[in-house]
Amino acid sequence: MKSILCAGVAACALTAAASAQESLVVDVSGIESFNSLGSPENTVLTFELLPNATVVGLAWDVVIQANGGSWLDEMTIAFGSTAENFVFLTPSSTSNPGGNLPEANSGSADLVDLGFAFDVAEDGILRMEFFEGFYDAGVVPNGVWLSGTITVDYVPAPGALALLGVAGLAGSRRRRA
Repeated sequence: MKSILCAGVAACALTAAASAQESLVVDVSGIESFNSLGSPENTVLTFELLPNATVVGLAWDVVIQANGGSWLDEMTIAFGSTAENFVFLTPSSTSNPGGNLPEANSGSADLVDLGFAFDVAEDGILRMEFFEGFYDAGVVPNGVWLSGTITVDYVPAPGALALLGVAGLAGSRRRRA
């Protein structure tokens, strides 16, 4: 009976851990974008998630502004790990010069459904680079993220889930002893 109870507790712990989606909310207020992907002028943010975590969703609620002849649909964020390719978010579809007028955008994307879910590397680092799809020379900065947030949803790696379940069991056994 005791081993059946322990197996049941372990299964519940693993099930609870498997559904443990976490979110990182990033305030993008005041971030400027200058140049194309990879330019040292661009703003790059890094965040420590969990080792090998899978990024499963993005949500945004932002106000952006393209300056001068730059277009709103050129303002992009590249999301990736330190070891992988990127997933790109372009919140606006406005294909004409921004004219320094702010535009509000919000939405979400389920990266699993879209086939774009990705794992961060063993270091657990998520990298976000704010860049321009087209560099407009002489316009500094090309775009500004005036306000808002980007939410990154992620889940722990399956190995980490098993460890969480085992740690839960060990903790409950230790208390009873």
